[in-house]
Amino acid sequence: MSALRWGRGAAGLGWALWPAGRPGLLAEEGTLGGLWGCRRSSSASPCEQDRRRDWGHAELLEVLEARVRQLQADNVSEMRAKLLDVARIPEADGSQSPRKVEAGNEGAALGLTSRWAQKLHKEKLVMQKRKQKLEENLQKQARKHQLRVEPQLLNRQLAGWLQRWERSTPRSPWEEQLAQLLQEAPKRLSREEQHDQANRLSKMRYEAQQQRLLAFLECCVLADQLPLAHHVLVMHHSKSRQQRALTLPMYNTLLLGWARKGSFKELVYVFFMMKDAGLAPDLLSYAAALQCMGRLDQDASTIQRCLKQMAQDGLQLQELFTSLPLCKEDKAVLLRAVRKAEPTFLPPQPPLPSFEVNTSPLLKEIYSTDLPASFPKQHLPLETLKDLFRQQLSVEMATIVTVDSVEKAPSLTEEVLQARKTLQELRTRWEAELCLALQQTKAREAQAAREGRPSLFPYLCLLSEGELTQLMLQTLQVLSQQGESLLSLAQELGMRIFNRHVVQRKQLNDEVQALQERYFKYLHLLASDTQVVMSRLPRQHWEALGTTEASQDQPWPLTVVVQLGKQLAEVLVQTVKMPSNLAQLQDTQKLIPVLYHVYSFQSFRQIGILKPHPAFIQLLETAAERTMTFESAEVPMLCPPLPWTSPHSGAFLLSPTKLMRSLEGTIQHQRLLEGCPPTELHGALDALTQLGNCAWRVNGRVLDLVLTIFNAKGCPRLGVPSPASEAPRPSKHRLPANASPERKTELRRELARCLKVAREMHSLRTDALYRLSLAQHLRHRVFWLPHNMDFRGRTYPCPPHFNHLGSDLARALLEFAQGRPLGPHGLNVAKVLEGFISRKVVKQTVMTVVYGVTRYGGRLQIEKRLRELSDFPQEFVWQASHYLVRQVFNSLQEMFSSTRAIQRWLTESARLIARSGLAVEWVTPLGIPIIQPYHHDSKVSISGGIQSLTFCSSGDTNQKPNTLKQKNGFPPNFIHSLDSSHMMLTALHCYRKGLTFVSVHDCFWTHAADVAVMNQVCREQFVRLHSQPILHDLSRFLVERYCSGPRSTNAQVAKLQEMLLSVPKTGTFDLDQVKHSTYFFS
Repeated sequence: MSALRWGRGAAGLGWALWPAGRPGLLAEEGTLGGLWGCRRSSSASPCEQDRRRDWGHAELLEVLEARVRQLQADNVSEMRAKLLDVARIPEADGSQSPRKVEAGNEGAALGLTSRWAQKLHKEKLVMQKRKQKLEENLQKQARKHQLRVEPQLLNRQLAGWLQRWERSTPRSPWEEQLAQLLQEAPKRLSREEQHDQANRLSKMRYEAQQQRLLAFLECCVLADQLPLAHHVLVMHHSKSRQQRALTLPMYNTLLLGWARKGSFKELVYVFFMMKDAGLAPDLLSYAAALQCMGRLDQDASTIQRCLKQMAQDGLQLQELFTSLPLCKEDKAVLLRAVRKAEPTFLPPQPPLPSFEVNTSPLLKEIYSTDLPASFPKQHLPLETLKDLFRQQLSVEMATIVTVDSVEKAPSLTEEVLQARKTLQELRTRWEAELCLALQQTKAREAQAAREGRPSLFPYLCLLSEGELTQLMLQTLQVLSQQGESLLSLAQELGMRIFNRHVVQRKQLNDEVQALQERYFKYLHLLASDTQVVMSRLPRQHWEALGTTEASQDQPWPLTVVVQLGKQLAEVLVQTVKMPSNLAQLQDTQKLIPVLYHVYSFQSFRQIGILKPHPAFIQLLETAAERTMTFESAEVPMLCPPLPWTSPHSGAFLLSPTKLMRSLEGTIQHQRLLEGCPPTELHGALDALTQLGNCAWRVNGRVLDLVLTIFNAKGCPRLGVPSPASEAPRPSKHRLPANASPERKTELRRELARCLKVAREMHSLRTDALYRLSLAQHLRHRVFWLPHNMDFRGRTYPCPPHFNHLGSDLARALLEFAQGRPLGPHGLNVAKVLEGFISRKVVKQTVMTVVYGVTRYGGRLQIEKRLRELSDFPQEFVWQASHYLVRQVFNSLQEMFSSTRAIQRWLTESARLIARSGLAVEWVTPLGIPIIQPYHHDSKVSISGGIQSLTFCSSGDTNQKPNTLKQKNGFPPNFIHSLDSSHMMLTALHCYRKGLTFVSVHDCFWTHAADVAVMNQVCREQFVRLHSQPILHDLSRFLVERYCSGPRSTNAQVAKLQEMLLSVPKTGTFDLDQVKHSTYFFS
């Protein structure tokens, strides 16, 4: 080993002391050589290299010190031997005596060694200090990366209590500390109540932050990252500003997690933090403490003290088993703990099914047990329905459905086969690279979480790396040639992860087996070959089977969904690459990104877009793979849907579904629904269940005809879109050099027009491809379409691509699974619409006047209809549309003056409500709570990565309402809610009479033989609905909602109250005439 390796400080000393041929030092050389060899060949960071160099210097000094001691001993012995030889020489020249020479030489040698020793000692002290400082830094770094368990309390008295107890010897048990913490909690509660108003304002301010942090903590618990969640909570709690954003559910999340692990020390630490934050434990907090005691088999006295304190806080023991969303295992452990303190305790029996019904006069006949009812059944026997349930369950557990495309299959040429082989090889390579990239991403996010930030780490742990990889590759597969905005792509990816997580969690919680047992009992009501003791509505029968323990799936905050999807999209962009020359798949080839990020302008806004490389698009087109992948919730169900029983339970078996669809991130609708008395929602729940129970099948003959036209480049006149290759193309003539600016502008407009048409044709073609492919996939199957509703109460099928909403083509592909004969008058129904084509010209304008359409908008509507008439002279379209729109508005003003007065009253009321800082709310005649989701947008930013995303969130009640949208939206939305109420009443009464009934808003469907019965029901329910004092009920609700309490003394509120009480007078129209009107139902 060269002495130069010893470093600068010891270089000279190394040369001076290097011993030749000493075997003992060869072993030392090997040791040092191994140390320095590793350092020089490592790829450690500079900081790490400095630390290793310091450790090396310290060890080197120890070796040198031993060598100096050896040399000192050798020098002294050699000098003594030489002096003895000199002493034997006679003193012939008057030299010094041998004794003097010995003494002088010995002094010189000792002086030399002492200087070396002093120098080494000095360097040793320096290196010891450096070593000590290095150890301190390493300990500091270790503490920085170590997950914190012990809390840092801001309350000095409480912090001193904790420190004194931890330092005391022997320490009192953790149970004693918990008992003392619980005893003083009510005092903190009283102080919290005094500052309730301040806390509410603080919660409004920190709501977004609170939602994200709570979701992070809950996700950590689900992903088995409880120590990390505890660490982040401790970090936030230790800073006063961040502590103000912490809520009791956050602490309870940790309490329940530690209780399930039986970790009493950590549980007590969380109680210390709760007390430090001024929060009193609630029922769930006590349940966690008792559950932990039950798992640790604590003594009865400790549990009795906890139960006593819980009673002093006004919490009932019975509520532990009736009011908390605990699983069976948690309840069993809790019961074991309680019985140890109270051996005779019996848990309350599960509540009997509630047979409370809606008391609305409109629904009195629906829920009457005195009147006869003949509810319809499915046309399939019990065993067939059971088998269909198993098939649907397997589909939802797989979370995806693979469907063959109906596009014409290409010939399997060598080029096609090679392209498919190339794609498969690339995907295999991408899977491995994406898994590695995900591991690195998770490591970075884990480090961010250790630093106390709510990172994406637990969300990335919910699914395996392989599952996340498949999700990303599926996204790449369906990306269009035009690309997709990064924001929408990120949101879609984030939601798909959430949906898969929910399905997997239900499987792990053993909810699937319980669901199957209950569903098989439920099928006795629907099957064609079974009978039940009491005929009920599906919801009533399901509830009679007992209470459910299904978990309620809380959606993630929108910011988390977008950030998670954005992270995965960026991994996809940075990782997935392909050779520049696909003919030679070699590792030495230059790789190009498959996705690239560009910016584009849409509606004067710059947005980031992810576009696939043209070479990848060409590869996909050449391979012409004939499969498509859909989410299980995007495909019709193979068995009857679950009945809607609450705002969070119904429709699909496992896939999460909202009762009221809304923009992602909005929570106001769900809050209203959950705060509504359950019986108030019965009408809507039962109507949605009835619509979803209609069985469908594909009309095979129509499908064959449409497929023939579709693969023959389509026919737009028949509603079958043509491919984008048939789009008009811009002129190929080159512009002359001296072309005028007007000509260049005209050419640019023509090019933009052609591009717009091509994109629209591609979109329509893709939509038709999805619909036809799903129709072919379900060609020989019976299927069902679960329904939900929008914020106005209008109903929609949940599967988006294949349903009875949409164009005539979409409806023509479907027919009722259970056919019925036409009957004596069924054939006449098909002829009832002939000869009324002309009303189409003005129908849209007449129908949208109540929506606030202007004369300008009405003229455009009429112009569009006139241009669709092939026999109308196109040169008179502009004049004719002006004339017709004037006539329409004048006629409406003359004939419907009362209607216009009601519209003005609704508009002005909404304007005053919005100006007072609140959104407009009302309740439909069937009891559905409605709130208009029109607020001023709040900007949400997610920075970093390939692009900083900024998106608008306008669905939170804490945001200022948008006055213009609130006032313009109230009249049409209120009318829509009435139309929806009429449809639901018609659906429920038809169902009670045994009819098959579905609807497209105000278009009602049934078998031709039953049209007469549906006609009668439709008219009767319209009269019953509008015979109610609808406007007066609305006025009473609005006054109570917006003009009561402390606000009533405000001058602005007084003006609003005056407006709300000035209800327009009703006219003299006799509603009973509707029952005999010729054109009311057509």
